[in-house]
Amino acid sequence: MSFLSLLFALVLRRFSSLGRLVQHDAWFHRWMRQVARLGLSPVPSALAAVTVPCVIAQALLCELQALLFGLFWMVAAIVMLLYALGRTGHGREQEQYRSFCRRGDFEAALLALGARPG
Repeated sequence: MSFLSLLFALVLRRFSSLGRLVQHDAWFHRWMRQVARLGLSPVPSALAAVTVPCVIAQALLCELQALLFGLFWMVAAIVMLLYALGRTGHGREQEQYRSFCRRGDFEAALLALGARPG
């Protein structure tokens, strides 16, 4: 089921704008402000900021796994994967790279990847 969820999330990310619907970070910014109010040093603060949402997500997935033969788990996993896949337009970057390669401009293709020639 997890592999199927990953495939669905990647297909949805590539061919739809559903990823933009779930990628809202206001809740995370509020959580970061609450963690900052605790006055912890940077390392424990970063650990708390990342670990607590991950534990909550894992607990939610564990609870949903038994419902309706894992269908709710799969939907929640797809939504979480769409959120986690990032905000950049990888499809656009890939198309730009392929376009440079088709034209034979390999130096521009390398620069599009962020690599330096030589």
